[in-house]
Amino acid sequence: MDQSKFTGSLTLFSLASSFISHPLNLITTRQQSGRDKSSGHIWKDIKTTTRTVGFRGLFRGWAPIALMGLPTNVIYLIITESSRESLQNKIKVFYPTISPIYLDTIQSFASSIVANAVSLVPYVPADVISCRLITQPGKENIGAIRMTKAILAESGIKGLYKGFKVSLIFNTIFSFQWWLAYSQARRFCVSYEGLSNQPLAIDIISGVSAGVAATSFLHPLDTIKTRIMTTQGNHLHAGSILHMFRNVVQSDGYLALYRGLPASMYQSILSSAGFALVYEIIKRFALKTVDTGVSDDIIHR
Repeated sequence: MDQSKFTGSLTLFSLASSFISHPLNLITTRQQSGRDKSSGHIWKDIKTTTRTVGFRGLFRGWAPIALMGLPTNVIYLIITESSRESLQNKIKVFYPTISPIYLDTIQSFASSIVANAVSLVPYVPADVISCRLITQPGKENIGAIRMTKAILAESGIKGLYKGFKVSLIFNTIFSFQWWLAYSQARRFCVSYEGLSNQPLAIDIISGVSAGVAATSFLHPLDTIKTRIMTTQGNHLHAGSILHMFRNVVQSDGYLALYRGLPASMYQSILSSAGFALVYEIIKRFALKTVDTGVSDDIIHR
């Protein structure tokens, strides 16, 4: 399997995964923005949100994410995959005795910065539009095109990139922590006798571990990102991370930074487990095709 097929397969999976998990993303975003309150029980929140926005409303804001998520995922996966092995090899040349943990840390951080800096250029406007659509009151839904025009009329092109800095920080750290936790979890599972011969279990456990670690640590920053993106107008400090942090804490307390965490955690567990499973299955299939002489072009870890 060549790189284009590998990237295309993962991109299509990410698109399907984003659709399935979008209701959880909608619940998280509405709670983070202060639009809805959390009951602390995910199923109660789903029922409450459904009554508020309607069943179709649970998928409000998915269209722009789906549209721009395609090029974003392609860019991110190509850069991540192409840089992972090359960076590891270069680091080993200069530091041949480096430990696996340090190697994973340096490689994951460097890959995350480059991949996110490029891939977020088309994605942030879609994220801003999606957040604004999601936080519309009640069952009102003006649509992505009208929302885009409203944002442009309100703040110009800068309005579509509101929250770019915090998105870059959030996604870079999230990617770094996800891949680092994923690599360490796989290393632990492979060395564990009871799991060493259970590749599917290793994939799922590693993905879930990575998702839980990254989401639980970075949820407050995600909340600030959502607040910035859903702030209307050209407020002087609308894009300031520290200003929004103080604003949230002063108005709602520190616990407000963790609003939407249950739904976000469920979404992260499902998407991370699925991504890890598909990611490793595709790579194992590609390795088998090379072993049998079917293909000579493969992405190596």
